[in-house]
Amino acid sequence: MPASVDPSQLSDLFAQHRQEISIWEAACSAVEQVLSDIARKAWTPARVEARAKDSGSVLGKAMRENELDLRADCFRDLAGARIVVPFDSSVPSIVEAIHGDERLEVIKEDAKQPGPDQLTYRGVHLDVRLLPSEEFASDLLGVPVPLYCEVQVKTSAQSLWSEMSHLIAYKRDLPEPILRRVNRLVALCELFDTEADSAMAAAREEGTDTAVIGAQLTRLFYGLTGRTLHAITDDSLLTELVESIPAAERAAYPSTILRFVEDYFDRLRFALTDEPEARKLPLLHRPESLLIFERLTYAPFIFSAYWGERYDPRTLDSLRSVWGTPATSASD
Repeated sequence: MPASVDPSQLSDLFAQHRQEISIWEAACSAVEQVLSDIARKAWTPARVEARAKDSGSVLGKAMRENELDLRADCFRDLAGARIVVPFDSSVPSIVEAIHGDERLEVIKEDAKQPGPDQLTYRGVHLDVRLLPSEEFASDLLGVPVPLYCEVQVKTSAQSLWSEMSHLIAYKRDLPEPILRRVNRLVALCELFDTEADSAMAAAREEGTDTAVIGAQLTRLFYGLTGRTLHAITDDSLLTELVESIPAAERAAYPSTILRFVEDYFDRLRFALTDEPEARKLPLLHRPESLLIFERLTYAPFIFSAYWGERYDPRTLDSLRSVWGTPATSASD
């Protein structure tokens, strides 16, 4: 940018951005939906956020980059999104899913991988373009500009460091000792991610069949409903329901319930998200409902008899009516 900025040029840029801001806000909504779908299909609880860059930020970038054309590559972040996952081990599968989603085209990927002697931010940034799709809002179809978005994939720890470093050091010339302090926090974030992954792996190995099945039900329930605050502890209901599964099948049941959910994804999603409050069935708000529907599908008679010995049969009849007429298992 010249030393003396021409106010009329900035005024024109400002006016153009304000005229197009609704397009970028709609693009953010579309990308947010895509990323939410990706997280749910990966059975990964994630926080997804998206927002359009405001005009003040656009003008600041125009002055820093000496660029007044909103179609320039440096303005591919007019829409920005991030998907924050709990574990570092989840990042590669999310990035792979973004590459494979037919609604997006990945233009550039930048994996922030510091060297062994460096302390700096880690995460994956992707520049993506929204591809034409009837799924998106009508105001995104046939727009005269390419719809780009910068997508950041990071862990909760990496996201926390980004927020703190932005507050302390973003676009500021700070003394080296202060910058070193900020970067030292990265080591804590890396340790946090490593320990979190290791702890989760150990918990899966050490958990009882009931605990492992409960964790899988919770994960799958999130993928179907997007609701994350319904984790199962090893409570009496789950223990009783697991007892309905033959002992020889319990170790493999996490794989069994995964195949069931994949086979009946749309049907389950409808049953659990189509106004469950109106049905007045509390279990539709709980991950245990997946096990009940699976048993009603593949072992209906045995499960019905088991349920009737312990709980009110009318509750199971109501759940059966939601699920529909079950198939009969050969084992029954």
